[in-house]
Amino acid sequence: EKFGAPRDAVDTLRAILDEEPTHEGAVIALSQLLEKTGQDEELADLLTTQIDRAHDRGDASAELALQVRLGEVFERRLLDTARALETYESVLEREPTHAGALEAVARLAEARGNWDRAAQALASLAAMAHDASGVAVALRLATVRQHLGDADAVEAALQRALELDARNVEVRGRLRDHYERSKKWSELADLLVGDADLMEVPSPMAGIQMAPPGQSVPPPVGPVGELVKVLRRAAEIHLKERKSPTDAIPVLERATEFVPHDRELLLVLCDAYAAGHRERDAAQVLERVIASFGAKRTKELAVYHHRLGRALGAMGEKDQALAQYDLAFKIDPGSIAVLKDLGILAFESDDLDRAQKTFRALLLQRLDANAGITKGEVFYYLGEISAKQGDKAKAVQMFERAVENEPTLDRARSKLAELKA
Repeated sequence: EKFGAPRDAVDTLRAILDEEPTHEGAVIALSQLLEKTGQDEELADLLTTQIDRAHDRGDASAELALQVRLGEVFERRLLDTARALETYESVLEREPTHAGALEAVARLAEARGNWDRAAQALASLAAMAHDASGVAVALRLATVRQHLGDADAVEAALQRALELDARNVEVRGRLRDHYERSKKWSELADLLVGDADLMEVPSPMAGIQMAPPGQSVPPPVGPVGELVKVLRRAAEIHLKERKSPTDAIPVLERATEFVPHDRELLLVLCDAYAAGHRERDAAQVLERVIASFGAKRTKELAVYHHRLGRALGAMGEKDQALAQYDLAFKIDPGSIAVLKDLGILAFESDDLDRAQKTFRALLLQRLDANAGITKGEVFYYLGEISAKQGDKAKAVQMFERAVENEPTLDRARSKLAELKA
């Protein structure tokens, strides 16, 4: 080494091995020197000889370690991937869970596009992992399985990664994307709630900004704002994709603990209560929201009176429901939704004068496809009211107008035929 004579150094080390074939220091020094001087074939021969000798003396651990080293020489020094792969596979035949060989086989298989073999090796590595260090392997496995087009297997790999590190941002993001593409709405909602669980936010009642009567507070920002956003997304999935208000309710309740004055969110919670047949809970929330307006009267307040009327009506408290509809109407007399519900409830309660007046007011509104009631239906109700009032001629006229506006309105046709019979 000091004379810079690597050939003489190699000869000296070989002489040592001739005298003592298993001399560990000489083997290591010679292999390093051969690698340094680019004598790759000689290095491969040395390792092969040492493998045979380890086999002869029954040292399986040394034999396998040397085989992996030989595979690395074939792969990285001699660029002979076929021989490298063959060497690594021979290790796995002896020890199927040899981490070094599995990693090498997976790497070579990925490079060759041999996705089946890569998936097998990576699956074994992922199963052997026991902490966050195995996440990268599980994510590689998910990518390989995507190439194979096996969505269920991709999901299993991502779930394994999540088991190894539940807080890993990349894992949770890829799993969210997978659930959304696969339309696995229940799993996606649960994962989002899990995202919220991992967020570091103050307790719900810490630092809540109270709104003066008649005023609202700005939406939350920072961690609390992000938490509410995630919970709301989870609730929307339960409501819109799964049609399960029962599952959405606890998520929304949790969100409103952080933003108790978010009227829009409270309205969503009320809708969920109503859809889940918990009208009393919906009514209580709406009453609290209405009280927060104080003496202020805006069209927004009309929305809450209207929703409260619906909740009360669903509970059979028709007088109280009519009172809420009246309050909503006085605040926003042009609301089609309020006029519709007020008119129908007044009709069902036999308050015919109020019902007639309300449906006539609807005729003055522009009833488009999103109005919730058609012009033909308005004339139908006016016909029913006239019939109940004993004015047959007027009833016939209204039913005829209903059919003219909506020829497919069978109930209007039936009533018209009945009155003309």
